[in-house]
Formats: sequence, C-alpha cells, structure tokens
Amino acid sequence: MAFIFIPQATAQSEVVETVSYTVQPNDTLWDYASRITPAGADVYDTIAQIKRINHLDSDQLTAGQTLLVPEA
Repeated sequence: MAFIFIPQATAQSEVVETVSYTVQPNDTLWDYASRITPAGADVYDTIAQIKRINHLDSDQLTAGQTLLVPEA
C-alpha cells in the first residue's frame, strides 16, 4: 500500500491511497475500473483517476503491466 500525491488542475490536491495491480490477459481499463468503483460512484471518474496516477495517455492496457490503483 502506498499514498500517491496527485496534483490537480485546481488549487486543491488529491492524496490517494493506492495498491499495485498487475494487468491480466484480456483486462480492459473499463472492466477493472468497474470492479473497484464503489457502489453509486462513476466508473468514468475511476478511469480518469487511474490514468492520472499512472500517467496514461490512452485506455489501452498490456498484460503484465503494473498499475497503481486506488485502494478499493
């Protein structure tokens, strides 16, 4: 478990507790994000957060890739 400081475009900053996740074959960012998004929250927000934390430019994942993800 780690804490990641994520600068935001606004004056506020976000501190997110993260864990490491290794991408599995056939994982998609949408599928993974939908599994860890809390009930009632927006999957798109989780995807955006994962992309910010990992400095991802696209939604493409590769099996074996290690991501830092918000702790569910």
